[in-house]
Amino acid sequence: MPYSKEKFYDLDVEKGVALNEFKAYLLPIVQEKRYHLTDDIISDLIRAEYEDERLTDEEIVTFSLGLLATGNETTTNLIINSFYCFLVDSPRTYKELREEPIRKMSIGK
Repeated sequence: MPYSKEKFYDLDVEKGVALNEFKAYLLPIVQEKRYHLTDDIISDLIRAEYEDERLTDEEIVTFSLGLLATGNETTTNLIINSFYCFLVDSPRTYKELREEPIRKMSIGK
């Protein structure tokens, strides 16, 4: 196992601190947006209604965190898969990319 139980605990604490810091950063933005709506997703969430109810600031913050996480996940996967497909479809390019560091290292010798 690469991490001890203590390290996992420390990581959980760090993640919790980071999450709370981001919520503390985002909450005033949501609160300000309530009074100055613009053309963005947070303003759209503020305007949204379902059965005559609107989302609370805390719900919007939580939803925004979810959007950030899923956007990061899908973007990362898209970039990785694009490079993979590019390299698989172009073996010559893959070979050149692998040889490039070797060429650069031998220039000064």
